[in-house]
Order: sequence, then C-alpha cells, then structure tokens
Amino acid sequence: MSISSQIVIFQPSVSRNEDGGMADATVETVMSKEVDVDEEVDEEALTAAVNTEVTNAATTSIEESDGSVIDQSEVPVVESEIEVKEVSTAPSRGEPKFRLFQLRRKIGDVFDNFFATNWPNWSARLQRVVQKRVDLMEKDFDKKTIACGEFNMDQRTDDDGRYDKDNACRASKQLTRNFIHWSSIYNINCDPEKENKFHAKIVTQMEAIEIRMKKRLGCDAEITE
Repeated sequence: MSISSQIVIFQPSVSRNEDGGMADATVETVMSKEVDVDEEVDEEALTAAVNTEVTNAATTSIEESDGSVIDQSEVPVVESEIEVKEVSTAPSRGEPKFRLFQLRRKIGDVFDNFFATNWPNWSARLQRVVQKRVDLMEKDFDKKTIACGEFNMDQRTDDDGRYDKDNACRASKQLTRNFIHWSSIYNINCDPEKENKFHAKIVTQMEAIEIRMKKRLGCDAEITE
C-alpha cells in the first residue's frame, strides 16, 4: 500500500519590464510522490526537488518571453511554498492504473537518466506533457469503468513494461508504445458502435513524444523493439 501526496507550488518570479516597473509571473506546478505507508519522507530532499522544478519552470517562462514583459537577461528569483493538497491511496499491484503509473515512473527514469543532464528544461517540459497525457488516460479509464463496469482483467498481457535501460532510443519507443497498448485496452468504448476518438488522440500524441525523444538523442530512424 502506498500514498500519493500532490504538492502544489506557487512561485512568484519578479523581473523588470522595459518601462522599469515590476512584473510578477506566477508558475503553478503539481508534483506527486508515492511512498510506502511506513516510509519516512525526506522533506528536505523533497523540498529541494520542488525548488529545482520551479526554477526550471521560471527559467523557461523567461526564455519563451518575447521580452516585452519579462527581461530575458534577468535571473529568476524563486520563492516557493509547499502545500499538501491531497493524500490518496495509490492503485494496488494488478489494477490497470497501477501499470499506467508504473509506465509513467519508468519513462520518467529515462528522462532523468538520459535527457535531464544535457537538456534540463526540455526534459522537464516533456515530462509535464507526458504527465498530462497520463492524467487524461486515467480520467478516461475511470469514466469508462463507470459506463462499462469493471474491465475484464483477462485482457492484460504478460508485458510488464520492460524496457532497455541502457539504450534510450529503444526505451523511448518501447515505453511510448506500452502507453499506447495500455490505452488500446482501457480507453476503448465498450459500445462497439462508438468511435474511439480519445484512444486515437493518445496514439497520435504518444507517437509524437517518441519522435521528439528520439530526435533529441539523434536516434537511428530504424530503431526497433
């Protein structure tokens, strides 16, 4: 059993506009950490991780500004407050959402191990994109469970989300395709007459993420499973 704490950070980044006045930019970041119920959380380490994420978000805001409001030469001033908004029970092993969360953790490891050092801002941005897709997949699964009843667990495959931990190019393809495979089972309408527009969108989005990851690494286009 584990718990998931959603952390919300409000970051005021202050910089000067071209008229010499002060402009406030606020970044809101949601983070989560799953811990065993008996595990003691290192709050200092968690706070450091939160502040790093906020700093990256603030830096990105400045980089992407056209300079009319935020002075791009300014170094972001970061202040953060940590507030626990929700504590919820994580899915148990064997539940469909457990595997979804495991895939999210694994692709996060790939970003951290192969992208974050050389491209920290890019890595953080794309991880947020992946997280949004996972959140939407989870919500759609919950809706379809209500409409269709419990999914037949016999549909699960023996694939447990294994990926090549030493080859980021191959891992990028394996994990994004595993997300697509999960969606092909659990984001599908139980009414065969209905179009599966949501799943089709997930396919397109995950394939785009795979392309972006492999392009960043300069992967061979012929990389296979």
